Amino acid sequence: MYFLNVPFFTFYLLIINIFLSIISFFITRDLWKIYLHTNASSNNFSYNNSSYFIMNLSTENVLEFIYCCINRKKWFDAITLLELVFNYDTSNLKFLNSLTLLHKATSSPSIVEYYLLKIIHLAPSNIFALKNLSNIYSSQGRIAELNKIHDRLLLINEEK
Repeated sequence: MYFLNVPFFTFYLLIINIFLSIISFFITRDLWKIYLHTNASSNNFSYNNSSYFIMNLSTENVLEFIYCCINRKKWFDAITLLELVFNYDTSNLKFLNSLTLLHKATSSPSIVEYYLLKIIHLAPSNIFALKNLSNIYSSQGRIAELNKIHDRLLLINEEK
């Protein structure tokens, strides 16, 4: 009777081993990306002044780390890091667009509207921001603001 269970137990261990190997591959890959990004920028790190470290990170490194957070469904971590970095680089449209998309997925339309208005302030002809803002205004029934956005979109299309 004991010998009948051995093949099933062996098969069970084989399946568990395969499953854990696949999971460890994905975890190791993400950890390796994080290690490479922190190691590449460790020369710029000063333990006494962490703002110096944040200011010297490249946009690509920050966005790559944020995408790792997004892939792991760590929305709060990604938003917090983006807002922290955005405080040091307030003119970066990539950060603002990413913040807008993250807030759109997780929070109220008023926060999304705030960031879209910041994008429009920095780049008045940003079609992405204007279309998203018009969607928010139409869903809220704010016709006067919606008409202003549509007029601005028409002017941009006529200029092209």
